[in-house]
Amino acid sequence: MAKMFFRLKSILTRTLPVLLVAAYFLLPGLIDNNSNRLALGSTRGKVEGRIFDAESKDPLIGVNVIIEGTGFGASTDINGEYFIANVNAGSYTIKAMMIGYSTVTVQEVRVVPDITTSIDIEMSMSSIEMQEVVKIAERPVIEMDKTASSRTLSNRELTDQPSSTFNDVLQTLPSIDFENGEMRFRGRDISEVSFLIDGMRVQNPMDKTPFTNYNLSAIQEVEVITGSFNAEYGQAMSGVVNVITKEGSENLEAFLDVRYVPPGVKHWGPGLYDRQTDQYWENSYARHQEWWIENTDQWVDPAGNYGYEADCQWTPEEAYQYYLDTHKPLTDYDQRPSYQTEFSIGGSIPIGNGVHFFATGRHRSQAPLLGNSYLQKGLFYDGTLKLTYHLTPKLKISVAGLYSEQESDWAIDPPINTWWTSDYSVDSRYALFDYYGIAVDTTGKPANSTAGQSILITRIIDSKSMVYLRLGRVVSIRSQGVYPDDPTGWEALEAETDYLRGYETYFDSTNQEWVNVPAPGGYANRIGYNTIGYYSRYFDRNEEWSIEGYYSNQLNKHWHSKTGFQFEYDILDHFNQAKFPDRLDDRIYRPYQGALYAQNKLEFGGFIMNAGFRFDFSNLNDSVYTNTFDPFASGVEKTKTFMQLSPRLGVSHPIDDRTMLRFSYGHFFQRQSFGDYGEGNLDSEKEGSITTFIVEESGFPYLLGNRQLRPMKTVAYEVGFKRNIADLFLLDLTAYYMDIRNTVKPQAVQTTLGGTYSTNRNGNYADSRGFEAALRLLPTRTRVGEFSGYISYTKRFDISGKSGAAVVIREDGSNTYASSGDDINYNNPLMKFSLNYTTPENLAFPASLLSRINMSVNHYANYPNEKLLGDIYISEGKRYLRPPDQETDLRMYKAVTVAGVTFSPYLEVQNLFNSKWVNIDQLRNLAIEDERKFVESDFSEVPNYDGGGNPLQSISKYRNLPRLFIFGMSVSF
Repeated sequence: MAKMFFRLKSILTRTLPVLLVAAYFLLPGLIDNNSNRLALGSTRGKVEGRIFDAESKDPLIGVNVIIEGTGFGASTDINGEYFIANVNAGSYTIKAMMIGYSTVTVQEVRVVPDITTSIDIEMSMSSIEMQEVVKIAERPVIEMDKTASSRTLSNRELTDQPSSTFNDVLQTLPSIDFENGEMRFRGRDISEVSFLIDGMRVQNPMDKTPFTNYNLSAIQEVEVITGSFNAEYGQAMSGVVNVITKEGSENLEAFLDVRYVPPGVKHWGPGLYDRQTDQYWENSYARHQEWWIENTDQWVDPAGNYGYEADCQWTPEEAYQYYLDTHKPLTDYDQRPSYQTEFSIGGSIPIGNGVHFFATGRHRSQAPLLGNSYLQKGLFYDGTLKLTYHLTPKLKISVAGLYSEQESDWAIDPPINTWWTSDYSVDSRYALFDYYGIAVDTTGKPANSTAGQSILITRIIDSKSMVYLRLGRVVSIRSQGVYPDDPTGWEALEAETDYLRGYETYFDSTNQEWVNVPAPGGYANRIGYNTIGYYSRYFDRNEEWSIEGYYSNQLNKHWHSKTGFQFEYDILDHFNQAKFPDRLDDRIYRPYQGALYAQNKLEFGGFIMNAGFRFDFSNLNDSVYTNTFDPFASGVEKTKTFMQLSPRLGVSHPIDDRTMLRFSYGHFFQRQSFGDYGEGNLDSEKEGSITTFIVEESGFPYLLGNRQLRPMKTVAYEVGFKRNIADLFLLDLTAYYMDIRNTVKPQAVQTTLGGTYSTNRNGNYADSRGFEAALRLLPTRTRVGEFSGYISYTKRFDISGKSGAAVVIREDGSNTYASSGDDINYNNPLMKFSLNYTTPENLAFPASLLSRINMSVNHYANYPNEKLLGDIYISEGKRYLRPPDQETDLRMYKAVTVAGVTFSPYLEVQNLFNSKWVNIDQLRNLAIEDERKFVESDFSEVPNYDGGGNPLQSISKYRNLPRLFIFGMSVSF
């Protein structure tokens, strides 16, 4: 431990003096027109425009333009033009003032990160002193300087959605979807996406899993970039999610939201412990003592003797009683409600000028989705705190922190595990499913948490330039282990089963006895703690220290420049153990990485360009064995540093004030993931750079990570078109191509001693191409209310390439090579639809009872692809495509304000129309008549039995969850 801190101290000792000296020279004398709301990293925009005489249309020189509530301001030049740079994202009021003219106030001016907001103002001459004209800003339909696919969502757009989590909101955007339970951006893994909170990346540095448990009430605005991004963003290849959190204002504000889900079965079909349904074999047979007496040939004692044998240790009555004792419900999951409470509070602190705070907290208690969860409920805690201190009107320090913890297991949260429901749900409903174990630390207490802290110093030099310096720290703890009170423990090798040997007799078409087969749910069911056996356990405490800074300068109206640096140092305290054979990785790793970048933005009316370069470097900071074929007997050498210079370019061409074309191109560099949670058997578990499984008995490597893996690289291209249609709709068309290089493949090494171990190497490649079309209904006010919404359609086509590199290498060179070529990965087209409607605010009684009602509907459709085998059902030689997977979610609330406090009761309905996603793989062995009905009904008439007469359980026939009602109330002031 001392060594670890010494190394960190050494790095910081060498780095910080340089930064402090640079800061000293970059933060000289300040002028008065500065902001008392300084911006955080990647959260600022620019306001510009032209001011002219309302009658003559001549430009007005020397008009004072200020942003209220800040110290930002500017004066118009000889052309009547002004610009104000480094404005924090948010909504503002702008005033234009000039002697002899009426003051013009423009309200609701929305500033977006890295975007120029244009506000042109016309002023009229006035002989009446202090006469003022108030206008509401109209946000441009097309932001002409966006050169890549991106979407900015305000806090209201987040909270009006029929969803309670940040991930649910992201899933409504084009090309973001969950595939096999994992979120993906344009088909790429979420570990390739940079999630930022106020400019700081928060992730588990071991496997690059980002933190996404943001409290929605803490978010002011979020920008989601799915295309190419600027040079300031690094260590990401597929997207950026930039979350901007709220700061406290001068006035106290508070928010409280409570959600409640009534108890009940959340999956399809009857509850796992329903004693009435005939879907479960036991209810008709084993639950009745007479059956045990009459069928002594269908149960055994602990020694394996059948009930009719003379050596049987049990009487039928004893066997029956043991059955009842071991076949009891494990949880009251279908009788337990779920609830969530979230609050936020912000304002100023009366300890000095310019001190503000904003804090949020959330607690969620989640009933298990399935009955054999180890935990009776899942508990989730999330909190944030931000303190801002304006030392002067020109200098601000911001201190922020977040904490998230969960006590959960595999059966708590959706989506449902279709593999388990298909193979283990009925047979294992009286046994705790221990394949994944549970998140526990060394004391047996659940432990799965993320904590982050940052300190940010922002200094305005003048109205055009600023300096940013941030120090951050993230600690991520991930663990998985044995149930604390499991009597079989880590050493368990196989499942414990009951003593039923029930069978059912089937007959052929002539009513002749055909065959006796084990009864589903009646033959050797798993019971107790152990259903499969623990295969792996791990405990990681991963810490990342980061420091970054930049200098931003608006050189003139047309040219903005930003130059900066980033550096990250990781301390990965890793423990991973697996069985068969016993193998262990227990060590500390200390990789580091950094970057220098320069980003420029040029704006010339019909031509806007974002151009930059980024220099990345990374080093695993470890040792490499010099002899691959006898590693532990060889010498070692230090890992080398990988470097890359990445160009980034985005061009926007406004054709007219309603139409634009855009193009972007960039190289993106990302260090390989270090993750290896699991057994190290699967290819995905072998692709961790630092995985080092050592067989404990022999000390021989089982899996030896390759410390010299080259970082992954993506070259991305994108072209887009936007058109404003009658100020009602926005058409957005995008085509993209991503060329992914240096992907990882497993490789086996035959050693000098004759053994074999696994490693990994660069050698494969991939590419992805796709098309996105979106039509947005712009916010439209009518006499009957306000409407907004969108519809999007996306289609993607991927290729995974094999280079033909060796899959087994030997010292004598007699290697084994894989085939080369491309595998085509077909994907499902996606359609997403959203509509938001709000009734008018000021209606006369009794119509006022219907005022301020908001309804929001989201619809999702995943369409089948005839190239995907999982989407095809073959019946009597004909091919049938499954129906689309569809789901519609609804949220309704009514806002009522009493004495300045707004109450908003609401109702959310998930899967409003109770749509069912058929699990085709479970229905491929049907009787011919059932099969015909199934396909002819477009898969809606799902049979209850397969071709062998075995019951098909509803819990496994479908891949989604049924309708769910959520009731809630929010209060704010």
